[in-house]
Amino acid sequence: MPQWSEIFAYSTVKVVKIRDARLGILHYIFILVIIAYISIYSIAYEKHYLKTEAPIGSVRLNLMQSHHLTPSTQLNYCAQTNRTELNGFEIYPCVYWDEYLAVYPQIEEYSVFATSRVTISYQGLNNCSLTDSSCEYVEMTNDTTYYIANLEQFTLLIDHTMFAPNLNIQRNAESLPGYMVGPDGKVMPGLDGSNPNNTIGVAGQSDIVPLSTLLTAAGISSLDEVSQTNNTISTRNDGIILMVFITYSNTFSSNLDNIQYTYRVVQVKQTKFKALQTIISKNITERVIWNRHGIRMIFLQTGQLGAFDFQATLLTFVAGLGLLTVSTFLVDNVIMRILPRHHQYEEFKYQVTDNMFPHNHDHERAPIVQNRSTHSYDSLTNVAT
Repeated sequence: MPQWSEIFAYSTVKVVKIRDARLGILHYIFILVIIAYISIYSIAYEKHYLKTEAPIGSVRLNLMQSHHLTPSTQLNYCAQTNRTELNGFEIYPCVYWDEYLAVYPQIEEYSVFATSRVTISYQGLNNCSLTDSSCEYVEMTNDTTYYIANLEQFTLLIDHTMFAPNLNIQRNAESLPGYMVGPDGKVMPGLDGSNPNNTIGVAGQSDIVPLSTLLTAAGISSLDEVSQTNNTISTRNDGIILMVFITYSNTFSSNLDNIQYTYRVVQVKQTKFKALQTIISKNITERVIWNRHGIRMIFLQTGQLGAFDFQATLLTFVAGLGLLTVSTFLVDNVIMRILPRHHQYEEFKYQVTDNMFPHNHDHERAPIVQNRSTHSYDSLTNVAT
């Protein structure tokens, strides 16, 4: 007959006080490590007591020409200096475009494009009609290429708002402190509002920075460096794409009402940017193609905002209690597998009863507990008596 009481035996917890200082110290070390992990790492550093959310928002961008223009004869990249090249690259005549000409298109969501070089082509129909499949536009004159003078001194107004709907947190940039970090990750100086055209994170003011500051933040010292996509032309000629990350946070201090943002600018490697603009005459027999290359800036809002959440805090402590169980498991394995007298430890930890099934009458005559050892120990660090 199967030993059902043995197969379906019930295992319960037994508390045994083992008088061994080595085990007690080891157990307390594990407990202290777990407490430090919960309080220092999980709570203080990782802030797992918070409910977090990535904010969403909007960005308004407005590029303006500088009021202080440098003469083209003093700009090394302009042909008006009577030079033919700069850093080994061909240079072109410079034109002074304001924001209405330099920016294309005028309105974009989360991005802005500033023209640094334009090639203008005049084209017309070759005495034919577009109803004819062989009809095509031909060049009417030679293409002309220009650089946009003082592009680096154009100033960019950045007005952004953020909203975390689940946390009910909403702010505008004018009400928040902010910073711009350089390619080394350190805060860039000189943006404290002392210069009204170079301001970030000043209360009550919109952020205004020249394009030269954004280029510096991306690690670009000059637009006249070699292009990453074509080593025969300059970056000014070829164009670049800059990703501008606006990162919001309120978890940098214990006061969750303190919210700040940072700008981080990254150049997209091995990438140029161009845009074609077509101007067509009334009868579409003639057209002008503006082949624009320049700086395209794309703004992305990121970060994490947090608010105290009781459930998140409770889950953190429950996870800690689970780790306490792990510490007990580890000490038990040290007792029964590693220490020299592990067999004696095991006799104290585990006991097996007689068959307690009601139809078994032997339990009325036999002791309930089967003792595995007849030895007694004052302390397991001493010799058995």
